[in-house]
Amino acid sequence: MALKEKSKEKRNTLLKATFSLVNDNGFHDAPMSKIAKMANVSPATIYIYFENKQDLINQLYLKVKISFTDRVLGVFI
Repeated sequence: MALKEKSKEKRNTLLKATFSLVNDNGFHDAPMSKIAKMANVSPATIYIYFENKQDLINQLYLKVKISFTDRVLGVFI
């Protein structure tokens, strides 16, 4: 697997872990340490992909919004 693919896969794993924790526990009960543990990475790894928690949440929001839009538009196209 290419390095770029691994990076993309790890980033997506972090986004999925964040989505799950925030969905289940809320923003404030989803610390970076729990996100890292759920994604099986060190907390420092998160900062390779995201500037801070707010950036992680913003990127997650964009990913969810794009996915939702694609699904809705897929119904009409």
